[in-house]
Amino acid sequence: MICIAGTNPFRSNPMIAQILLMSVQIGALWAVGFLCNRFVATWHLPVPGFVFGMATLYALLALKIVRVAWVDAGGSLLVRHLGFFFIPIDKIALRA
Repeated sequence: MICIAGTNPFRSNPMIAQILLMSVQIGALWAVGFLCNRFVATWHLPVPGFVFGMATLYALLALKIVRVAWVDAGGSLLVRHLGFFFIPIDKIALRA
């Protein structure tokens, strides 16, 4: 994409901007989970890392360190397709 000085390349196609925004937000959610998973593994805590990550994300949102708007679109996309992520587990459970 060629960007001429003073123009916004995402103005002509807002779908690209939305996809980029969701990708960054999902990446941020993944980063919180990954960092908390590493923290739990390093300190040998008896809590699953992603549960600790959800609690950490909740604390960051409740303390308004992270704004809801910063993770809203990506989180909504993940929740909207949550059932899709459990299809392989359902197939394995039905075989047993």
